[in-house]
Parts: sequence; C-alpha cells; structure tokens
Amino acid sequence: MNKIYIILGTIIVVATATLAVYRSQQTPRGLPIPVACTTEAMICPDGSSVGRTGPNCQFSACPTVSVSTTTNPDLKTGNTTKLNQRILINGIYITPLTVVEDSRCATGVQCVWAGRVRLTVRLQSGSNLKDMTLINGTPVIFDGKNITLQSVIPEKTQSTTPLDYRFIFSVTNSVTTTFQNGTVTGQVTTSPTCPVERNPPDPACAPRPYPTTINVFIKGTTSVYKSTKTDSLGNYSIQLKPGMYEIQAVTTSIYPRCSPVFVDVKSGENLVSDISCDSGIR
Repeated sequence: MNKIYIILGTIIVVATATLAVYRSQQTPRGLPIPVACTTEAMICPDGSSVGRTGPNCQFSACPTVSVSTTTNPDLKTGNTTKLNQRILINGIYITPLTVVEDSRCATGVQCVWAGRVRLTVRLQSGSNLKDMTLINGTPVIFDGKNITLQSVIPEKTQSTTPLDYRFIFSVTNSVTTTFQNGTVTGQVTTSPTCPVERNPPDPACAPRPYPTTINVFIKGTTSVYKSTKTDSLGNYSIQLKPGMYEIQAVTTSIYPRCSPVFVDVKSGENLVSDISCDSGIR
C-alpha cells in the first residue's frame, strides 16, 4: 500500500513541475509576442544608417539635419574687399590672395612714375576657377567678363601692412568690338649739347637727334611687346592696338639716359610722343 502512495506522489510532483515549466515558457496574457526583426539598414540623408525596430519592425527615424539659413559670413557684398575675403560681383566670385607688388608713389614723395599694384586673385564662375594677377586699372577677361582692379586704398605709406589694403573691383560684360590700330610717332633727342646754356638759346646747342631702337611694353609688363628702329634723325613710327603702353629708347651706356613715355592708344588715333634723353653734359 505504501508503494502505491509513493508512486502516486511521485507522479503528482513530476506533473506539477512539468506544468510549471510549461507555463513559464508561455507569454503572459495581454503582453505582445516578441518579434525578431531583419537586420537590414536604411541610409539617411546625412550618411548615417538606421535599422528596423519596434513591434512592426519599422525603420528608426533618421537624425535631424539642421540647415543654416544664414548667409556665408566670408562672402562680402559690394565692390570693396580685403585679402582672403571673397566678394561676388556680377556673377563672378573674387578672392584677393597676395599683393605681389605695390610700387605706388608714397604719400609726400615726388615720383617720376605713379607706380602700380599687382594683386593675385582667385576668380570663380560656377565650376570655372582660375588664379590670375591683376594690375590696377588694367582689365582682364574671365568667363566673358571684364575684371578690373579699379583702385587700392589706403595710399601707400611706410607703415602700410597687408591687413590695411582694401581693393575695389568692377566686373562688366565683355563686348567684342572691331578695333583699328593706332599710330605713335615721335623723335628721340639728347640734351644738353653744350656745357653752358645761353639766353637767348644758341642754335648750336639745340637738342640733337639720337638714332636708336624703340622698345614698347604693355603697361605693367616687363616683356618687350613690339620693337622698331628710328631713322638717322631719331624719328620713329609704330602701330599699336588700343591700350596702355610704355615706350623706351634703348641706350648702351649710362648716358644718354632716356626717360620712358607712357601712351594711351585709341582705335584709329595718331599720337605724337617724343622721347628726351639726358646727355650727361654739364
């Protein structure tokens, strides 16, 4: 009889334990049944990725990308800017990079030549990007536009530093026009020809013709653009395209010393530009 009770007790214990284990593996009423989401990912606009989550395995929300509505603080408006500050004029972005030369006559100093400013700039129009060197007052063509460094402020002094410079630009549409050459004529002479000048002037001491070679430079450049020789009386004539030029008489020694002349050639215009040379006679 005791065996029967022992067997029945054992059966009841085993059944109870089995039922407890079974119930522990079931989802409680009212709770969602766990779902396993796939591991695929979605690429967000900012380049990050998100995965699926939640009971419906929806993709998580992408991070919010803040878009600034303020203007570029480095972009200058107007037509005046400084080194390394970009400016937009008539569709052309201009960034002054380096002052290559500032040979302007300093304030309070008398100079034979007013001098010039050479400025390296970065020009951009859409995908067209180019670094160029501008000379004040001389336009260059970029992407169908005339780019001109109109002026540089302040006036040059011994204390002027790169941070002081302000550059004023203009950008105008380039117009294709048919131009005629202009003609420049003149005579090269040397003086004085006598140790002592007299009053009234002595005809024998008048300036004397100086036959030589004439070199022409486009203003602001150092390479000879055109060259010609004078006749035996020092007379020369040369045809040039419209533009600004520097004309020099070539000498082979210290004297005579000939000062260059500057001309602004217009289409179809005839100019007279004589060159005077210092003979060195005193």
